[in-house]
Amino acid sequence: MNQNSYFGFSESPFQDVPDQKFFFLTKAIEELLAELVDFIKAHKGLASVSGDEGIGKTMIVSALIQRLPQDIHPIIITRPATEPVALIMNIARAMNINILEENLVDFTPLADAVHLSARQGKFFVVIIDDAHLLTDRHLDEIWILSQIELHGQHLLPIVLVGCKELDRKLGGHANQCLRQLIHTKLRIDSLTPGEIIDYINHRLGKVRSSFEACFADDCSDQLFAKTGGCPRQINQVCHQALECCIQENLSRVTREMLWKMEQEQPQETQDLRKKRGLSKKVGAVLAAALVTVLAIYAIRNGLAIKAPLPATGISVTPSKEIPTASTAPTPAAPVTAALMSDRDKTHPNSVDQPALSPRPAPPSRKSGASQQLHEDRAAPAPQPENQAAEPETSTSKTYRVTPEDLNLTKIAAKHYKHNKTIGFVAIILANPQITDEDSIFHGQDLLLPNVKPNEKVIMLNDNRHYLLYNRYLDISLVKKTQSKLNERKVRFQIRETHNIGAGNIYRLFLGGYEREEDLMEALAVAERE
Repeated sequence: MNQNSYFGFSESPFQDVPDQKFFFLTKAIEELLAELVDFIKAHKGLASVSGDEGIGKTMIVSALIQRLPQDIHPIIITRPATEPVALIMNIARAMNINILEENLVDFTPLADAVHLSARQGKFFVVIIDDAHLLTDRHLDEIWILSQIELHGQHLLPIVLVGCKELDRKLGGHANQCLRQLIHTKLRIDSLTPGEIIDYINHRLGKVRSSFEACFADDCSDQLFAKTGGCPRQINQVCHQALECCIQENLSRVTREMLWKMEQEQPQETQDLRKKRGLSKKVGAVLAAALVTVLAIYAIRNGLAIKAPLPATGISVTPSKEIPTASTAPTPAAPVTAALMSDRDKTHPNSVDQPALSPRPAPPSRKSGASQQLHEDRAAPAPQPENQAAEPETSTSKTYRVTPEDLNLTKIAAKHYKHNKTIGFVAIILANPQITDEDSIFHGQDLLLPNVKPNEKVIMLNDNRHYLLYNRYLDISLVKKTQSKLNERKVRFQIRETHNIGAGNIYRLFLGGYEREEDLMEALAVAERE
């Protein structure tokens, strides 16, 4: 029996997904949102918002978007690629502005478009989630964007949202110039003991229940001791406690039960994030510096000065339909830039060899993360002989997440009714910007690739065939498989995501082949003993 039927819930109240319906608005959060809206409306330049992991930053970003005036259009960016000018190029792409011309980067159209929109009463704000992952190169680009002004007003205000490390990064000596532009610096605090009860009661109220109906009165101090007031931890503890009620056939969570849970499951250690090594090539660094200098000069002087795009820059194919700077961009909804690095695109004549580095996962409810998991996979059914082969084309489409889309599973079930399991992994393959499977928010744009009915073959926009080979929880197993595939010259892609129940998940896809027959041959080579 599940929680919904046992307690009479209309739906699960403690799923750790950013569902705006469960957003709990404290007085402190209300004041924070009001201050951010005032900052954006006043075009003050740069704001930073920091808080612990699981404190609800993504929910606050969604709430902020809903409070913006209609004349302000948000551009949401999460974890941009690390190549030179990647951040600026993604902002331009989100605004439908082309700044590439014959492999040259021209910043003038972007600045012109922002100025033209401002004269027409249309403004933009850039909101960067997970901003603690930004590199110093990204921060240099943010400083460039802050120079777009009109009559002393910053036309492109930027809100940085991230963990505590963001404060340390902005406080570094290297970012002294950028730090001077910070007009608003805010912090998200944990819930107080009293707010924890209100928070739980709020979520239970949304599913036709209450704190009094599910928890004993003397549980509040235990709940605070176990969670520290962190919403994500509260969700996990409450979910586990309600499961214990079902197992022990109890009607309410008791203080003794919470104590027993603490004895059986020691408090999980805090996530220690390791800094990923940055392999900076001298040529890329010099190119980035050149681009930065020329960009500042171009923006300040209104000149169409062009800088060469570094060889390591992100791959962008300008569309013939992209409007020029003379056409004011008019997005009707929040825009999420699709972020992809070069290594996420398979070259037809090369073997994709992504460089993996272990990334510590946020606290997980499950143990035994070193075991290997196998997802449902199988070779597609063979086509009858003598059947004429028809040319295949990808039918991928872009889908904007709605408030009703609680998670990736629901999206996959909606759009891949014939095989939602493969649809789920197909979305992850086609959207390398997805790093947290539990973090899907309203307004986010996702690419939904084509999956053949009753088969397991995925086709991306490059009209190449891919197939899920395996998924792993242990990175050592990934590297072992990676080494084997490299030796056998089999093309593959690796996608790393995080799941609150399993931790870090590594999915390995075979693919990048123009013909399905070549993919099947690669599968046979990969599985050969």
